Amino acid sequence: MTVEAGLIILIIILAAAVAAALFWRRRQASAPIAPAGEGLETLAVRQPVEPSAPPASPAPAPSAGAPPAADEPEAVLEIESGPDALIHGQPAGRRLVIRQKKVTIGRNPRQVDIQLYDLDEPSSVSRLHCAIEFYAAMGCFMLTDEGSSSGTKVAGMPITPYQPIALKEGDLIELGLPEKQGAALRFHSRFNPPESVELKGARLRVQTGIEAKDTIRQALSSLTGEAAPPVQRDVFLSYSRRDRDVMRYLRESLTVSGISVWSDESLEPGSKNWRAAVEHAIENARCVVAILSPDAKQSEWVGEELNYAKIQRVPIFTVLVRGDESSSVPLGLTGVQWVDMRTDYDTALETILRALREFLRREE
Repeated sequence: MTVEAGLIILIIILAAAVAAALFWRRRQASAPIAPAGEGLETLAVRQPVEPSAPPASPAPAPSAGAPPAADEPEAVLEIESGPDALIHGQPAGRRLVIRQKKVTIGRNPRQVDIQLYDLDEPSSVSRLHCAIEFYAAMGCFMLTDEGSSSGTKVAGMPITPYQPIALKEGDLIELGLPEKQGAALRFHSRFNPPESVELKGARLRVQTGIEAKDTIRQALSSLTGEAAPPVQRDVFLSYSRRDRDVMRYLRESLTVSGISVWSDESLEPGSKNWRAAVEHAIENARCVVAILSPDAKQSEWVGEELNYAKIQRVPIFTVLVRGDESSSVPLGLTGVQWVDMRTDYDTALETILRALREFLRREE
């Protein structure tokens, strides 16, 4: 082999080595970085771990809701007898600030916002005893006994289950029986129920027409032979469950205007009890107000209610809250004039109130 040939071979070998080195470096640069703990160590793994922040101090005992704006309703419950309250499992003391639209009270922490007594503790306070809710149309808080076994009193008077009753400043709310570990709470709020000459000192109530569950009081009534009075209302409300908020707004507005209302809010649609209660309510209603929407049009139960109202020749007033005439007005009501509540609630409310008052006045 000549010297010239040897130099050529050496150059080829060096060139191949350089090419191989460049190829290896490029491959390493383009290779993905494996996650920490899965093979290759990364800079993040080798860095010292920063000390974690100290745990936050325990949160103060919560109130029943977030801090309100200046014009939002607020109430206070002071526990005069009974245990300290728990809210979301945390001790809340004996002075409870209500800053949300609705709070529930009882022994079962899974069902209520304000817990009195432990779930396994003997007490005449029921698992879900009552609810306190702010009714915007009436401008006050109202209390509803949720079918408690031992009853609820407001200002010394027993209240009817499922029939909301207005609360006013200084009211004493008694849950259950004092001698059987009940509770007494003092209610405070600047939002008092509206005064009305027609009420003549009577407590403002929302007549929902909901039949109470079996309770001790009902059992005693059956033993004494007392019969429940027939449910007679000015208005039967027909609606889809998806329009419940609008229904409540309308129900409250009608009630505070002196028009009695029946709704099936706490009944199970389609059940035997529901059918019997709805038929009885429609038969004893002076008119039906149908809240129309695409969901109401598709609802089997709304259809049954309106058909039964037609059979009983009960007049039907219609209020459109969603959709349009083609998507929301059921067969049989097409061409009927309806009140449009889709955009302007206040104007629509005045219209339906005016129509109902005129109709009820003619029917007297």
